Amino acid sequence: YINSGVILTYKKGTKIKETYFILAVWAITLAITALFGFLTSSNLAVMIVTLIISPFFLLPLINNLLITILSITLKQKPTPKLNLQELPDNAKTMVILPTFIADEKAAISAVNKIKELQSSNKGKNISFALLIDYKKSKYEKDVSDCDLNKKISSKLIGFSDINVFVRKRVKQGKVYTAFERKRGAILDLCECLLTENTEKFAYIMREEIQKPTFIATLDDDNCLLPNTIFNSVCRMLHPLNKKYDLMTFKTKYDLYSMNTLYGKRYYFDCGYSRYLPSNSFYYNFFGKGIYCGKGIFRLQEYYTKLNNLFPSNRILSHDIIEGSILKTGELPEVAFENAPNSIPSEIARHNRWFKGDMLLGGFLKNGRICKTWLIDFNANINDNRQYLVLYTICYRIFYTIFCMYVAND
Repeated sequence: YINSGVILTYKKGTKIKETYFILAVWAITLAITALFGFLTSSNLAVMIVTLIISPFFLLPLINNLLITILSITLKQKPTPKLNLQELPDNAKTMVILPTFIADEKAAISAVNKIKELQSSNKGKNISFALLIDYKKSKYEKDVSDCDLNKKISSKLIGFSDINVFVRKRVKQGKVYTAFERKRGAILDLCECLLTENTEKFAYIMREEIQKPTFIATLDDDNCLLPNTIFNSVCRMLHPLNKKYDLMTFKTKYDLYSMNTLYGKRYYFDCGYSRYLPSNSFYYNFFGKGIYCGKGIFRLQEYYTKLNNLFPSNRILSHDIIEGSILKTGELPEVAFENAPNSIPSEIARHNRWFKGDMLLGGFLKNGRICKTWLIDFNANINDNRQYLVLYTICYRIFYTIFCMYVAND
């Protein structure tokens, strides 16, 4: 599935670290599973069930335990930046907000969000853009498209540094819809900026487009602190960071999105530290960041390495595998996102993440991304560490009931 023309580069020793870390996690997990199997060997049914289900519960526990132990002595990896007053002409940056718009309400919300980003991060050589996909239709052009275009454009009069790109629908099955959603949208925009070919877009508000050097991409619920984009570009320009194709933002929850009692459980994972935020274990230990869809990348390198790389309609979660292919670093700057405010929304979000990660398993047959994907998957396990207690409790309840049932028989 992978384009053989793409060559990955690693810092010496990185692949060895990745291999040893993965082997250590699995070796300890299997060793403890084998111990449990030995202790329950007097009952064949209990032993079989123990050997089958124990690894699923032990893996995240061992993963986090190993991270905790290694983090005690692990040094923080610095992310230097240039001390600039304004961005030079060779560092033009476009901040894009890929979004799906189904009606006028969603259009107004998207406009307000891009205005919010522009007001907090505007500056010389920094521009902003809405990258829009409209809802699917029976036809390539829906009757509501023109009205939405006019509505959005009218709300952006006077904002010369904000542009709008609306992608064309393509026929997929019996309907017309935007191709490959966010992954396809970003690649189509990159092609447009590099080649000046606009045929994949149905509407562009400002036709005079200057090719940027960097693109910062965010989700439609993200907000940034003032000068986040400027500081991020200054880091990308630093000679020690020129090896990175992409640098990811840290993510925290937006305090103002916690509107329910359930959402308030994330209070300790919001806000901003006056001191430099500590970098993640994976960046400190392996020298690579975990891309979660929010970051800044070099336009030319991103498009060259990812265009026509993956088969169509085979990837649900594009960010992790793209971060594995690209040389990915990590920024101390933070992108804030909405906190889930209910149990159903929490479950739906984690199910979506898990499904996306599992679908990437089909690409493990390509050895060049195998280890980096596993590291990223381990990171996803680490991000869900708040559920470890629940998993453990469920495991103990189920296992106790099963053992009691077998013993009574």
